[in-house]
Amino acid sequence: MKFFITLIVLFFLLRLLMPYIIKWVLQAFVKRTMRKGGFTATFGQPPFQQEPFQQQHRAPEGKINIDYVPQENKAKPNGGDFKGGEYIDYEEVK
Repeated sequence: MKFFITLIVLFFLLRLLMPYIIKWVLQAFVKRTMRKGGFTATFGQPPFQQEPFQQQHRAPEGKINIDYVPQENKAKPNGGDFKGGEYIDYEEVK
C-alpha cells in the first residue's frame, strides 16, 4: 500500500514539475545549438534585434551597395556558339 501511495505522489510531482523541466532542457538545447551555429541566444529580449555594428555599414538611402560581382565564364563547354540541337521529326503513335 505504501508503494502505491509513493507512486501516486511521484506521478503528481512529476506532472507538476514536468513543464519547468522541459522548458529548461529545451532552452539549454537551443542555446547550445545556437552557439554551435555562431549565434547568441537572447531569451527574454525581442527577436531579430539588430546589433550596433550592422547599422554602421548601412548605405545611405538611395545608394546601392554591391558586395559581390561574379566573374563571367568566358569558356563555354560546347564551343560557345551553340544555337540549338538537332531537329528530329516527331510522329504521334496511336
